[in-house]
Amino acid sequence: MSPRFPLVMMLMATSLLAGQATKSGQKTAFSLQALATSVTSMTATPSTISFSATDPDLGPYSGNSAATVVFALSGGKTTKAWSVTVTAGTSTFSGCTTIPTSSVKASCASVAVNNSSGTAGTGTCSAAGTLSTTALTVATGKEGSLTDTYTITINFLFTDSWTYIAKTSPTCPLTLTYSLTAA
Repeated sequence: MSPRFPLVMMLMATSLLAGQATKSGQKTAFSLQALATSVTSMTATPSTISFSATDPDLGPYSGNSAATVVFALSGGKTTKAWSVTVTAGTSTFSGCTTIPTSSVKASCASVAVNNSSGTAGTGTCSAAGTLSTTALTVATGKEGSLTDTYTITINFLFTDSWTYIAKTSPTCPLTLTYSLTAA
């Protein structure tokens, strides 16, 4: 039986407030404006992606599924940017501390934008990179003028090594967090 390495998915969405500061004499006043962009939904599927590594000489190994991150923005402005990042929760797989997070590469395969009204937003894949506890940007784009749904497909590739000691039971999970920033 080959070792299995699941990636467990988590989500975090951040929407930044547009603020304005004015100065009058020595008194500073802040005027908070309404939230420029609303994140109306965000999901990541599947919740687990597994790698079955049987021989380090035969790899690298693709995950058993691509990840799909879907989010919707409304009330955006075409001059404002968004970005999606992925971050590993730890520097090694849980329970298999000889397997570093950096043995997994994340690669955005596509970004699709579904525009329901107004000017459509845009989306572009970022360069592939290795996972770590530092955020890796997987996709960026510009907001649409009204409501858009963005679908990002991400592939994961595991590079095995003879120095990695894995278990078949229990599995060795690695928790990932996807973050969305929309300004």
